[in-house]
Amino acid sequence: MKNIIFVLAVASIIVVGSIFTGFPSPAQKAEAAQIKLQEAKIGLDFAQTTADEVATKELKIETSKTEIWECELAIQTNNHDIVEINARMANDGSVLDELYSNRVNAMEMKNYQLQKRIAVIESEQSTWEQIKREFNKDADKFGKNLYGLVFEKRN
Repeated sequence: MKNIIFVLAVASIIVVGSIFTGFPSPAQKAEAAQIKLQEAKIGLDFAQTTADEVATKELKIETSKTEIWECELAIQTNNHDIVEINARMANDGSVLDELYSNRVNAMEMKNYQLQKRIAVIESEQSTWEQIKREFNKDADKFGKNLYGLVFEKRN
């Protein structure tokens, strides 16, 4: 009987000891919660940064598409103006028509080159800022030349 009581006493001490030591204390629970909170904040910061980067890239893509569309619209306007000038020249029959014809042909070639550059721009988005500056400069120069030609022809 002594052996049975001794075994039961040892078993009960082991069970009670494991119960008290097996569960975390409130301080340990609070520390674990703090660690999880910090991990969650880090994950949220990473997700927010990633979302911001994606949104920025999408905004740049949309902006470049809009700018390309505006450039294509300017090229179409230039083509329309060139056709209009050619029609006027065909009806006027002026002495300077050959000079104007050469200038219009040069502008047509320049407009064609601008169209080719737009096609290249659409295929490579990496150097968009530099290409956009150069294109806008060329398009402005083209517009001024076209306006000058129309103004000279009217006078």
